[in-house]
Amino acid sequence: MTEPSAPTRRRRRVAFANLGCRLNIAESDALAARFVAAGYEVSGFAGDLAEARDAGVDAVVVNTCTVTAEADRKSRNLTRRAGRAAGPVAAGGAGGGARPVVVATGCFATGSPEVAASMPGVDYVVDNDRKAGIFDLVQAHLSGEIVQPDQLPADPFGYQAGPQPLHTRATIKIQDGCDNNCTFCIIPQVRGRASSRAPDAILAEAQHLLAQ
Repeated sequence: MTEPSAPTRRRRRVAFANLGCRLNIAESDALAARFVAAGYEVSGFAGDLAEARDAGVDAVVVNTCTVTAEADRKSRNLTRRAGRAAGPVAAGGAGGGARPVVVATGCFATGSPEVAASMPGVDYVVDNDRKAGIFDLVQAHLSGEIVQPDQLPADPFGYQAGPQPLHTRATIKIQDGCDNNCTFCIIPQVRGRASSRAPDAILAEAQHLLAQ
């Protein structure tokens, strides 16, 4: 008599919505690679509510932009739609549950955290310096734990090289921030002063990506 096979456990799923510059693209790709390495399925989220619900995603990460008023508008709209796709936050705040966790990050979320946090369905707002810790935040949330974003380590270069599940071309983050303080530009306020990675770290990441 054949023993019944154990049910296959569904892989967790995370969807990424990305707005803005190549730096945001590089960071989203690095985060997505971290999720893939942990066994998650990764997909994009373009704001389609029905598609997100049908896909059964466990988390949505919205990487926002604030370089122009139009970027602000698109960031608010996409974050709002991600929250609506997830459904209302359960009483008592963030924690484990059936609804997907929604994380707003990026430059709009850094410059206007109160606005992002006020949107229904948004569980966490993570600033740019702590964005690399989003994987740990989501993992904790899906395990029923609550980690406050300000408890994540501040490390703008704390990303790991890996496969590029969101794009076919790899992007390597070399620098963050800006010192120019142009009157029309908000980047120094949301990215901080210019800082660069060590050349050895950049070369090692390039070699790792080429090997893949």
